[in-house]
Amino acid sequence: MSKTLIVITGPTGVGKTAAAIELAQRLKCDIINADSRQIYRGIPICTAAPTPEELAAAHHHFVAFKDLEENYSAAQFETDVLALLPSLWQQGDYAIMCGGSMLYVDAVCRGIDQLPDISPEVRAAVKEKLHREGLKASSRSWSGSTRNMPRPSTARIPAACATAWKYAASRVCPTPPCAPAWPSSGISAS
Repeated sequence: MSKTLIVITGPTGVGKTAAAIELAQRLKCDIINADSRQIYRGIPICTAAPTPEELAAAHHHFVAFKDLEENYSAAQFETDVLALLPSLWQQGDYAIMCGGSMLYVDAVCRGIDQLPDISPEVRAAVKEKLHREGLKASSRSWSGSTRNMPRPSTARIPAACATAWKYAASRVCPTPPCAPAWPSSGISAS
């Protein structure tokens, strides 16, 4: 049997976690959290993070594993999930990715461009300016900084998307599109 990543996504509060837990219990598989805020410790109410009971009901990855001061990106999430999936698929044929951060989901299913990290010096300068001048003053001085930048060509977007989709499908999703599915209902977006 082929290995399958099931993706459950949607807005906060619609029952994604409950659906993922029920499905994980049926399929005997783990859940990969794809919520860019639930990765941080200490903010469970603001993010509708899984409760201790929900965390005990199915094994979750990437929940409350970073401090608020730590940087974490969609590119790092992609790297971490792609490193984790082979070990999950050694345990069974399924893994579930659940969350509402579509950039995180797309990074895993479609790939993400490799962009350079922001240097610690630039991060420190921006934080210092924000602390010194406040948000309104800082945003005014940066708001025009991209005005004179050339706009990307949209002519190559369909080809780039098709290439990214083919690449992602070969890496993660056995039957593109990498779509939500619920086995008990037989409904699938694919």
